[in-house]
Amino acid sequence: MQNTLFSWDSYYSQKWYIFKNTELGRLHDCIDWDNLVELLPKKKTLRGAPSWLPPKGLFGMMFLKHYTGQSDQKLLDRFNTDWAMQLFCGVLLSDNE
Repeated sequence: MQNTLFSWDSYYSQKWYIFKNTELGRLHDCIDWDNLVELLPKKKTLRGAPSWLPPKGLFGMMFLKHYTGQSDQKLLDRFNTDWAMQLFCGVLLSDNE
């Protein structure tokens, strides 16, 4: 039996493998996400709603907005249905979210 780095039974790993072989996946690998995240100021207060995107996702959404040329609403609509965009931003919504 062949050893693999991840279980093929995992829903996330199958999508991640497909994502890595797309143009968006290759762009994702070219960006230094850790250095970008370090540029964000630390949140000092607990005011406001918590972000449902990780810090990487904030930069990912800004990049995708420019990359796709879509309006905010169209970008969110596509983000909710396109798991490649979700993986680019560091999240993966379940099918019914």
